[in-house]
Amino acid sequence: MSNDGANGAADELPSPPPELVHLLVDTHAHPADDPCTYDSSLSAPAAADALKQRLQSCPMATVVAMSTSYRDQPIVQQLASSSLSSSSSSQSPSQDKLLPCFGLHPWFAHTVSLAESPPKDKRQHYLDLFAGQKSAEDEVDEILADLPDPTTLSDLLRRVRQGLESHPTAILGEVGIDRAFRIPRKRWSYDPFSGNATKNNTHTCCSKHADGPNGSLGDDDDDATATARTTKPKLTRLKTPLPHQLAIVRAQISLAVELGRNVSFHSVQASGATLDLMRELHLLHPGGFSLGMRDINVSFHSCTMDVNIVKTLQKTYPNAYIGFSSTINSIKDNHRDVIQTADAKRILVESDFHRVDGMAKRVWEATRIVGEVWAGWSDAELEQKRSDHAAAKQSGQDGETELDVAWRKAAQQLARNWRRFCRNGAVTRDDDDEDNDDDEDDGDDSDED
Repeated sequence: MSNDGANGAADELPSPPPELVHLLVDTHAHPADDPCTYDSSLSAPAAADALKQRLQSCPMATVVAMSTSYRDQPIVQQLASSSLSSSSSSQSPSQDKLLPCFGLHPWFAHTVSLAESPPKDKRQHYLDLFAGQKSAEDEVDEILADLPDPTTLSDLLRRVRQGLESHPTAILGEVGIDRAFRIPRKRWSYDPFSGNATKNNTHTCCSKHADGPNGSLGDDDDDATATARTTKPKLTRLKTPLPHQLAIVRAQISLAVELGRNVSFHSVQASGATLDLMRELHLLHPGGFSLGMRDINVSFHSCTMDVNIVKTLQKTYPNAYIGFSSTINSIKDNHRDVIQTADAKRILVESDFHRVDGMAKRVWEATRIVGEVWAGWSDAELEQKRSDHAAAKQSGQDGETELDVAWRKAAQQLARNWRRFCRNGAVTRDDDDEDNDDDEDDGDDSDED
């Protein structure tokens, strides 16, 4: 998920050029958490209509809408049933602007019991789950009123299956593992009208100083600031044990394999565990007489793994894609190295954002960054290209600058990557021919370059 403040306000980012809007796909977004869905002044139907209107006017071909919890799964379901059409002339009339995703985010894994029946004692469920962790009993008792009644894994899988089967193109997401997340003292929320909403509303948080459930949220403040904010840190020390997270995500991905659905995967501070899980799932679902892991694609969204892990992941698994967002990845020092290392046919871009009005700008920003890296310019050359581009635009010069060309080519390649991701299965040598066949649809004319 996203970070309001990581890259500055959305208004400061450039809008995508109208002639390239038909190529842009936000491969991981959270529109179900748009502020209008929390507005108590709106009835549920009015809030749904407001969200649909925002999505319809969003300048992109497709928004891939994640669900993360029991709260937002019905919202995504409703959006998917509304048949929002893409405004892009290059899309078929039946092309929906929204692609739904159903799954449980690892931040909510603690609310699921692995027992066959719902736990009769809510407190005991959480005490058992967090057993052995420092001050677990005291912290569970302190936040117990804000913790939801646990549900069962079988109930979760029933709901996810219902969503996926209701929409034949739906993806499993957002699911994954997160070794950094700590349980908040108050239910974490995007609700801008709630005192529990964090300043930056970070879903995929990589910095311990970020204002999100993985960050400090007051832990590292000086005494004066901490006292002004709250008398206690906003986060507990409680973490959902990795084996519990793995059991839940393993079951969800096994369902995706059964149904032949792609996956949007969240991995934070869990590179080794992620590689182990992928290895286990490929052994568990080898394919052959039935669908296997190799028959679906997995996007590691807002991927923060290091270069060597990315290289190993994509070399070992030809169906592994790397998701890049300017919101999260551009604040990492190695983001350009990761883009250079990753297979150019298996990179996707995303906003990882919840406000619909900021999604397109963030996807375009990610596209620009990818294009500049793919162009292979040195830092000095890139700086010169940017200076030349700014001068050309200021003078009203017609035609594309070298930056325009790099950005357009990136948008075209990323659009092809998304189509390939949706086809399922590993990248093959035949994809080169299919990419060439797609060039006309992308508006690519190599003679102009």
